[in-house]
Amino acid sequence: MLSLLLQKIRSSKEKIKRKDTKGRKEMEKMKGREKKDEEDRRRNMERKKEEERRRERKKDEKEEGIRRERRLEEERERRRQEEESGKRKDEDMSIEEEENEEEQERIKKRGGRKLKERNKKYIFVYARGGRGAEEEDGEMENGEEEDGEDDGEETDGEEKDGEDEDGEEEDGEG
Repeated sequence: MLSLLLQKIRSSKEKIKRKDTKGRKEMEKMKGREKKDEEDRRRNMERKKEEERRRERKKDEKEEGIRRERRLEEERERRRQEEESGKRKDEDMSIEEEENEEEQERIKKRGGRKLKERNKKYIFVYARGGRGAEEEDGEMENGEEEDGEDDGEETDGEEKDGEDEDGEEEDGEG
């Protein structure tokens, strides 16, 4: 009898252990599921936050692109206006420069010498007969213009209005 009782106690303890282990396993499974669910929720939240950040970045990039495009367009417009106003000046200057270059070439061919440069315009002075001119401090003596007309710029040696070659006033007397 006693042995039967002991046997029942043992079997009931084993049943309890089995139930307990089953319960523990189930509890562990439940805890594992809860952890997985928690991790999934956390990942989903991170993914949503990252997607929101991406959307914000795209939106910011788009806005920045629009701003950049506006700035570029304004810059292009400003440059175009500057070029239009500058082209007129440049056209005038380029025509003047071309004429100047042609004149320089003619003068060089005829034996003229470069006197000095003023505002990128070259002034050429001729010695009588193309020879014998002396240069002092960058200016020529006894110089004449190619065509004999005064262009308004005066240098030493050029004849001034109302003066003869020696620098004396012309008043018709010998």
